[in-house]
Amino acid sequence: MKVAREQNPQVAEAWEQQFSNLKGSDLVPFAGLDLAPESTSSGLATAVTIFRQQTDKSLDSYVVAYIDAQSSLRETIKPVAHWRVYLTVGAAEEVQFRRNVTALNGQVGTTMVTQYLIIKGKDLYMLTFSTTVDQAEKYAPTFEKIAQSFQWVN
Repeated sequence: MKVAREQNPQVAEAWEQQFSNLKGSDLVPFAGLDLAPESTSSGLATAVTIFRQQTDKSLDSYVVAYIDAQSSLRETIKPVAHWRVYLTVGAAEEVQFRRNVTALNGQVGTTMVTQYLIIKGKDLYMLTFSTTVDQAEKYAPTFEKIAQSFQWVN
């Protein structure tokens, strides 16, 4: 985070504060962001997070409940699109939607969110990628490559 802090201290500090409460938790095993000034000029950073949580649901039933929940959020711009994809680790559901967020500069902006939902045993993994709508097309191949590189480590 040192290099990121030097490039963009305001965004780095905001993310450090946001994730410090989750330190040591299984909930966020990974969070990363692009703090290059050209990537954060709107006050929004391109980001990736990986969440893990327990579930008793199948992938199909989890997706139905998740899409309903996501669609009901005020910040979510409908529709919430989703389709089945196959990653290196197996079947996953890719979910895409736009979300209104408040940037660090106080302005409301819109992000494009791409998520991959994967279930292994009783664990749900949610890979979440977000960027500005303007940069969504540019980052899409990178997001897909990262998702395809996800692996189970025994």
